[in-house]
Amino acid sequence: MLSVIQTTFIYNFPPDSFVRKDALRGIGLLDSEIDVYVSLLKNGPCLASRVSADTGINRTHTYELIQKLVEKGTASYVIRENRKYFSVISPKNLLNYIDEQKRNLDGKREEISQLIPELESLKQKHEGIEVEVFKGPEGAKTILNHVFEVGRDNHVFPITGVLFDMLPVFYRNYQARMAAAGLKRWLLATEDKRGLYDGQPLVKVRYIPSEFNLPASTWVYGEYVVLFIRGEELTIVRIRSKAVSKVYMKFFKTFWNLSKK
Repeated sequence: MLSVIQTTFIYNFPPDSFVRKDALRGIGLLDSEIDVYVSLLKNGPCLASRVSADTGINRTHTYELIQKLVEKGTASYVIRENRKYFSVISPKNLLNYIDEQKRNLDGKREEISQLIPELESLKQKHEGIEVEVFKGPEGAKTILNHVFEVGRDNHVFPITGVLFDMLPVFYRNYQARMAAAGLKRWLLATEDKRGLYDGQPLVKVRYIPSEFNLPASTWVYGEYVVLFIRGEELTIVRIRSKAVSKVYMKFFKTFWNLSKK
């Protein structure tokens, strides 16, 4: 009497599989989805139970993961004798999946772009003081972009040079954007910073004694005052207040009139 023995082969990822896993993670697949995908790829059309045994994932969860791959257009199934046999379509369909993601993101970008005016209108504008705190290089980039977006001349005192060191390329781009937009920068620098801004268009620089070389720099533009405070990590405080801005502008003008060219 003959007996049929069904052998299940447990698949072990080769050493370089981590690279491929990282690539598949990068397009939005979960590790468990990747394991199921690879199992289907090597086994050909098979039952969910085979994939479960192959990956060590329980059968119910395996079926759910396969369904997700089917929905993403990377797997399919056929029905034989009332049982579903699953398989990977073509690995090239991963490119179709990426293209579909891109189309979806493009559509979402358009939706959000149309929604921004409505969201902005919900952000209440009032005459009180608004204070926000930012940290590090990314916070500095936010402020530089904001200065440009507000579209007003920028008054700075004293110059510390911290952005030259922290964001050399981004800061140069900011300077070029300001000049191209016709926005002036009025800078008060200590004597030891002399020459730092020579030759830059639309930049007015005057100098104050080196003892005013403070660990913080103040920027004033429009109704905004920004404090750049050096430390172990750069801390940036942005204040929105017409009254506060006017006071700081008086400080700036006082020092400007007392400074040297």
